[in-house]
Parts: sequence; C-alpha cells; structure tokens
Amino acid sequence: MTTDYSPIDFSQEDTPPRDDLGGSAIERFDAPDPDTGPEALAALDAAEARFGAMVESTQIPEVRWSPDADHPDYRHSHHSAVDSLMIDEEVRFTKEVFDLIVRANRYDPKGTNGMICIGLRGAELIGDDAQEGQQGFRIRDVRPDHVRFRCTLGFVDTQSSTVSAYRGSTVPNQKWMRNYFKLQNGIHTDNTTRSNLLPTGCYIYRVNAHSGGKIRPALRMTNPSALTEDAKCTVLRTSNDLAYAHDDLWDPSTPYDNIHCAYSDHAFSSAGCQTVKGANGKGAWGKFQAVIGALGWDKRIDYLLVTGREVAIAAAILAAGRQGDAAFVDACLGRLRVGSVGDEVLALQKKLGFNGTSYFGPLTKKRLTEREAAHGLVTDGIFAPGDDLALGWSVFATAGTAFDSPAAPRVSGQDGVGAADTAAVASSIVFRAPAGARSVDIATDVTLVHGGQDIPLRVTARIDGIPAAGPNVELVLRPVETTPPAAQPRPAAPDTPPSGETVAISAADFDAYAPRARADYRTTMVTEGAAVLAAHGINATPRRLAHFMAQLHHESGGFRLHEENLSYSAERLMQVWPSRFPSLAVAQEVARSPEKLANAVYGGRLGNTQPGDGFRYRGRGMIQLTGRSNYRAFSRHLGLDLEGDPDLAFDGGVALRIAAAYWTHRKLKGERTMNALADDDKLRAITYRINGGFNGFTHREAALDAAKVIWGDVTTGAAPVIVDRGDAGDDVRRLQILLIEQNVLGGRADGKFGKGTYDGLATFKSRHRMSGVGYADAATFAKLRSARGGVATESIGVLPQTGSDPEPIRPVGAYAAWPSQTWVDPSGG
Repeated sequence: MTTDYSPIDFSQEDTPPRDDLGGSAIERFDAPDPDTGPEALAALDAAEARFGAMVESTQIPEVRWSPDADHPDYRHSHHSAVDSLMIDEEVRFTKEVFDLIVRANRYDPKGTNGMICIGLRGAELIGDDAQEGQQGFRIRDVRPDHVRFRCTLGFVDTQSSTVSAYRGSTVPNQKWMRNYFKLQNGIHTDNTTRSNLLPTGCYIYRVNAHSGGKIRPALRMTNPSALTEDAKCTVLRTSNDLAYAHDDLWDPSTPYDNIHCAYSDHAFSSAGCQTVKGANGKGAWGKFQAVIGALGWDKRIDYLLVTGREVAIAAAILAAGRQGDAAFVDACLGRLRVGSVGDEVLALQKKLGFNGTSYFGPLTKKRLTEREAAHGLVTDGIFAPGDDLALGWSVFATAGTAFDSPAAPRVSGQDGVGAADTAAVASSIVFRAPAGARSVDIATDVTLVHGGQDIPLRVTARIDGIPAAGPNVELVLRPVETTPPAAQPRPAAPDTPPSGETVAISAADFDAYAPRARADYRTTMVTEGAAVLAAHGINATPRRLAHFMAQLHHESGGFRLHEENLSYSAERLMQVWPSRFPSLAVAQEVARSPEKLANAVYGGRLGNTQPGDGFRYRGRGMIQLTGRSNYRAFSRHLGLDLEGDPDLAFDGGVALRIAAAYWTHRKLKGERTMNALADDDKLRAITYRINGGFNGFTHREAALDAAKVIWGDVTTGAAPVIVDRGDAGDDVRRLQILLIEQNVLGGRADGKFGKGTYDGLATFKSRHRMSGVGYADAATFAKLRSARGGVATESIGVLPQTGSDPEPIRPVGAYAAWPSQTWVDPSGG
C-alpha cells in the first residue's frame, strides 16, 4: 500500500501475461509502498488516542463484512445450480480442487519450478499454522472480519501435485480501513496510507521485497509486460459504511498489494496486502519465506486468489462426480475475471468496446464494472453466465451454460388425469438459449396447484442437440396418464425389504421411552410417526427405529427441547468453546445471552451470512436443525419456506418431517444410508454423521439400549465388515495404511475414519471407477491390496497410536435405570 496512486492509462489495451519467469536479479526498493508494520501501527494507535474525541464526535462507522448478496467476491457464487450440491462447511483443498477452479475460470497460472501461490479468502485453516507438502489440507468456509486470521495462503506444486497451507489474511486490517475513512472525510490523521480490498483473481507476482527492503524475500505484485516492475490493478475502496460492497469505488491504481508477514502471531497489519501469520522470518511466515526464497530473486510466481466458498463448491462438484459436465461447472464456477485468458475473454473485450489481447486485466475489470452499472447489474467486475444471459452477449455460448427460467409458473392438475385432459392443465416456459449453444442445463421453480394447496417443485433438465436456427427452448409441463392412487402399491421405503410391515409407536411405548416429552412431540409421534417414518424406511425394522429414536432423544433432551439451549454460564462457555472464549472476561460478554451467543458461535458459518443469522437459524425441533444452509436445504426437501420462516421448525409435525428427512439426506456422496448403518448397528457412525463428532455419546448409547428394550432388536446374522465414516479401530487403521501407500491420504494412521480418510478413499475409488466411494467393503480392501504391487500384508502392530478415542464404545445393555434416569442438560448452565 502507498500514498502514490498513479493513474492507469485506459486508452491502452490490457496486457497478456508473458511466459518469461523472470530472474533478472534487479533489486528495486524505490517503490513507494509504505511500512504498515508494528511501528506504523503503533503510530496509528497513538494518533487515534490523541484525536479520540474528534473521532468519536464524527461517529466513524463500524468495520464489518458485507452480506454475500452485496459482496463482489461472493455474490456471483450463489446460483441455482449450486443449490443442487451438498456443500460442506469444512472441505479439503487438493490439487484436484485447484485444477477445477483454474479450468472453470479460464486461468493459466505460471510459476518458477511449477510453483503457484494461492490465497483462499474466508477459508479458516484447520490444524497447524503451517502444513507443507501435503496431498490436501482442510479449511472451514467462513467470512473475514478484518481482525482475525480467517484466510489461508499457500502453494500448489504442480510438479509433485502437493499443496501447502499457512494461516493468514487476504483483507485489510480494520485500523487501516478507519484511517482511510478519516482521510476521505477530512478527519485529522498522521498517516496518508489508503486501504483497499484486492479482488479475487489470478495475479502475477515476483520474489522481491516489501517496505523498502525491510521484508525480504516477500512477493511483490508485478506488471505482466515487465516482470521487474510493479503492477497496475483495479481495487475496491470504501469510505462510507466501512463494509466493502459491489457499489463501492472501483479504483484503477498501483496499490502495491504485496504478500508479506503479518508482523505478529496475534494480529495482522495490512492496508491491502496479503499477509501470513508471524513476525519477519518466524512462524508460519518464516516457512512461507523459505519456499519463495528457494525460487530465486525476481522469479515469477502467480497468485490465485479465490474464496473459501468457491473451494467448497469445487469440492462438492468433485464429490458429486460432475466435474466432467462443462455446463454445470460453468453455472457453478465458470467466471471471467482478473487473470482469465482465452477466446472468451477476447469476445468479452470486444463487447466492452476495445480490441483486447484475450487477457483479463485492470482495463477489462474497470470497463466491465462500468457496463454492469449501466445495465443495472451487480458491479462486481466478474463476468458470469448469468451476466452473459442478461446482456445477450453469448460469450459463454460455445460451451453451453445453465440458467434459470424467467418465471415460475403455476401448473394446475389432479391425480390420475388422463391423456385427453392434459391440454387444459399444461403449462410451458420458454428459455432463451445462447446463440450457437448446442446443449444447456435448465432449472426452474414451479408451483403445482393441487387440492387447493401450492406445492413448490424444482424442475431441472438437460437439453442436447439444439439446432443452430432455434435458440429458444420450450419446456412443457403437463401431467401424464397415471393409475389412480388406490390401485398403486405402496412405494418401497429406502433400503426396506418389501414386506410392507412397520414397527408401531404406541402411546404407552412412547411414554415409557420419553416420560417427560413435550405434549406436541408426543401427539406427533403417536399420531403421525408411523406414516412419516415409513416414507423413509425408518420404522421398517425395530433396529432402525431404535437408532432413530435414540438420536432424537439425545438431540431434543428426551423430546423436551423446543429449541437449542443457549443460556450458558461464563464458566461453561470456556469449557464448551475454549478457543472462542479463552478468558472469563470474553465469556462474560455473551453469558446468559442466547442471542449474543448464537451470533458469536454460528455467525459466518453454517451458511449464516447476514447479521443476526446465528440466532435466527439457531437449533430448533427434534433434530435441532441449525444454520441457514440447513434451513435452505430442508426448505427444498420438504417444500416449506423454512429459510424465510425458520419458526416453522417449532411445529411438532414439521419437526418430525425435518428429522426424518435429515436422517435420509445426511450423507456425503457415495456413503451408505443411515438405514444401512442402523441395520449394521453402527451407532458410532450414525452419531458422527449427525453430530460431526461424538458429543454425548454415552447418553446416545444408553438411549439406544432403552429403545431396543421397548421396540425390540431383530438380528438377522453377522453383518459383513464395512468401514464407514465415524468408525474407529483396527479395520480403519488397515484402510488408512493402504490409502497412505497409494498417496491419496497424508499423515498417520490413527484408526479414526473422518473427513480426511473419506476424501482419500473417494479419490482412490473414483480413480478405479468403483462405486460407493464413501465406504470400504471387502471389494475395496481387495482392490487396495492388489494396487500395492506385491507389498506384504499391512501390519497395524508397528503403527504409533495418536491418542485415545474421545468417547469409546462400551458394552451394550448397561443402562438398567432407564427410563427413570434423569437426563442432564449438556450445557450445564
């Protein structure tokens, strides 16, 4: 960052990147990037102290992160196609994820020795501050706050296909943002540094120095046409509400947004630079510095900056096996932005009114934001398929695209309508396909009017073979000839033997199981339970019902909790969330305040993006549905607007339907169903699916024992050995050894099947075109052993143990005091 902002000559074309990887050994320390290090920050704090009264009187706004709908980094990543994916909050970044993002964004990153630098904005690194030379690392999709290290920087070694990660930040610090606000609004300040947010994209950097040579080596933003000169760039600046949004100032300048140390392990100081945790030469930054130092002075290394949400979307596409569907990938991730190259960029530049060079640089960025503003589009400077459709430019036409319908029609109908009646109730929607497209994916929301009720439906279709002369696609919705309901057999429930028998839930049995249950839960379970659970195959056997009831019993506190208990004492907060509440003073700020606590622990995660979402989408109902993304997903599953009206989840009948649907849908790609896990009596794996860990495992186990006493437990013989996510023990360790040998799993075999083991297993089975990528059965072990090339059978005896299981499984049947045993509220508050 600097006080010198030389204007860009926008009469010139964008410059394409050169293949030259630099190495001229020319030191340049005259670039005017100011020092934002400890001394500068201390001076800034001193100035604020001296002029505190003046600052207070002007009411400087609060620094915050904009909602996704307003933020240029995130707005374009919300698309109807993305809603069809099962997106996890915690995902694994791998070379495969990197490759998919590069391909979708038309990037062509280059780097000395095949090394590419990455920045993942709003991607909190899980684990150590520095993780080097791995097959993958895990991140959590969050939102930055301009205070904490909530981003990840690192490297992709394209030669070895390994990745490295370092905790850091890709956004400016709040103090420098306030300083810029004061500069722009005539408030006295001793520092003229102006902050900015570097937009996501692919940038060219070189190994050089920062802050007049004080930080060396560092990475310096570089001019593509002169690899020893600093780069011009169009960055985002805010001086009104101090929350970066698409309608803030897009400023063409030379911002000197370099990559350097954070100067500290506790906070980062940056007015726009990208920073890695640690002081100069120390900690994670010291390790990062060692990597770039080995490349050589002035050597080129490109920097790919994307969001954690985009990483999560890419990971979900790979998990769904849809990376080969070009139209779908474009709908979810296909974008043109800074660093994109190719014919589509050239076509865009011509539409923007200049003869470009097929490289998306600062000129294209600026002109695109101006054109977006002129057409009433979101001014994010990112060209997405939706923009292409709205403008009618057909930039993406050659590859096809996925798009939404212009309207959501209402289709009237009734069960059993004959073919002769269809004309009266048919409805059609006309989609405009891009000129030249040969195939598109379409998606639309429709409302089926039946029996006086509106039933929302999501209709998707793949249209192939579109004639060149007919760019319009008409989708006709009409009922088909069907057999009346009375003549139709009952559909077989998932994983259910076609016996038609179900296990009843009588009032006496439910009272024995949950003597202190809420009245509405009791009524729902006794009157509606059999039908709702039968639709999901849950009460097809006593064992399935027992497992389902045990999980609900724990989650709802014996069917007593209407909503999540968020009234914790400060001491209990420190025990439950030690990393979030490291001291009593911090914990006391939210103690006994459910709304403050929910916003503190759930804000910025679980799909919560708006202020207050943490409390708005707190846990409700029998399964304690939590987070905006879950409320949105189950809105689709149930045809209810849970996202718009989350209090619907309080209703007993809705709560049961949510719990049953949750049981059915709570799995990753290729995993076995909950019913299958219950058939094999896998309490541990089921608990892991529902809880993400093993909280309250002892109580869940006791609840299962009691349920089996009441509803029975019919065992049909020994189940085959199948290893699922959540399992632990020697079979898991054998699996991990084999996956490590195949170089698809990093680390040590600890005998615990978590997300890392799932990712490694999915990678291996996908490579060998095996089904069921989420579990390991006999065929999986056989394939893994055959791929070892004659290596002796794996041995678990010599492997180091990495720690005991947090809540080990005990023998079944030890809960004789049920149901008079008092259930203990886990909050302890």
